[in-house]
Amino acid sequence: MTESLVYTEELYRIGAELRAAREAQGLDLAAVAAQCRVRSSYLEAIESGEVQRLPEPVFVQGFIRTYARSLGLDPDTLLADLSLADIHLAATPATAAATQRSKVAIALPSKASLGLLGLVVVIVAAIAGTGVTVWNWRQQIAFAPTATAPEPPPPPEAALSTTPLEPEPRTVAIAFRGPAWAEISVDGEVVFSGMGTAGQQLSFSPKQEVTINPGRPDLIWLSRAGQAAQPLGTISQVQLYRISVQADPSSEPNPAVGDR
Repeated sequence: MTESLVYTEELYRIGAELRAAREAQGLDLAAVAAQCRVRSSYLEAIESGEVQRLPEPVFVQGFIRTYARSLGLDPDTLLADLSLADIHLAATPATAAATQRSKVAIALPSKASLGLLGLVVVIVAAIAGTGVTVWNWRQQIAFAPTATAPEPPPPPEAALSTTPLEPEPRTVAIAFRGPAWAEISVDGEVVFSGMGTAGQQLSFSPKQEVTINPGRPDLIWLSRAGQAAQPLGTISQVQLYRISVQADPSSEPNPAVGDR
């Protein structure tokens, strides 16, 4: 007895047991197929032992396991005598036709087909070469340096005015020649405290005096009553300066002794 025949007989026996169990439980084949997610035609072929209607034996084994579990049967017991080794279904019309088609498919090509294949290869190579050329051309365009507009020149720095403010009685004018911190009080009241910028000018008309606490005396220039501007002091002379409106406008600012 050949192995394929043994497989067919064992499948018929298993199918009969599955059909008997299903009918004993009053289950419809279509309902069981939906539950197992297996085609009802496959389950029907298993129950009737129709090998030619089934796929490869390895798939049939999986169908049987799923079918048996849905009916509450032990799939290992059912499949104990079903050997899948060296099973060939060549005797069925479907498998014979498939074998014949595979033999035709692997036949050696003729000279005419080889010539046509060579022509196709040449055409494909030409198209590929054209595509590469176009791609390179697009890459050159994409990465070509683009002309950029020249950056506008930076704005000119604020001109430092050396012209004294309009002469007025009791006028004290202060001009910043660069960024410098300062605290300025007029008659004892703080009127400016912070960082001055280059070119910034301040003007005060005190009743008694102006007091200046500079961070950079060399960058803070002072003018009184229209006189020529002059720095408060050198970069190292950081101290408190008092400018009295009663004093001679041409005199130098009076440092407050002991005040820093």
